[in-house]
Amino acid sequence: MLDYLVSIALTAGIYAIFALGLNLQWGYAGLLNFGQVAFVAVGAYSVGVIVVTLGLTLWLAIPISIFASVVLALVLGIPTLRLRADYLAIVTIAASEIVRQLVRSIALRDVLGGANGINGKMGQEFHDLNPFPADLGEVLARYPKVLIPEMNLGQLAMLIRAKFLVDAQSYTQVSGVPFRAADMEARIREEMNR
Repeated sequence: MLDYLVSIALTAGIYAIFALGLNLQWGYAGLLNFGQVAFVAVGAYSVGVIVVTLGLTLWLAIPISIFASVVLALVLGIPTLRLRADYLAIVTIAASEIVRQLVRSIALRDVLGGANGINGKMGQEFHDLNPFPADLGEVLARYPKVLIPEMNLGQLAMLIRAKFLVDAQSYTQVSGVPFRAADMEARIREEMNR
């Protein structure tokens, strides 16, 4: 269950970075660029090929994947430097489609996995990025109650209760206002006095 939570958090982080790039180009610059997917795909597949296929370390794969995305940006950006509006959208969506077709092609199936993607272990370095200790259940079992501040409707507390069989209480705040330290301290005192 913990691996599932970590994978969801990593996926959410990747999509958040992707959304920031879209906000920068569409929101601030006003450029209609559909090529973001191509840059994400090149970076992600570069990491996958370097770690899984070539067996190199994750820390070497990250700068190489950034470099690969920058090379694609230069190859795509220099010819399209003066394009605006519809023409930029057409060129960037074509670049995204070219990258997608290359990734799914039969000729590169041995390296890129075709439609199934790259499957395999990402190495110990990737698993070491997990912020939760391996014995999280044992750590949580030491406490009679666990208070979990959440900005949603308490799903994390439900998952922790189900997985680790601990009394996890959710302190939710769905209005979108960040937690204040005084509110957290008051809630902790309230729970301890029960």
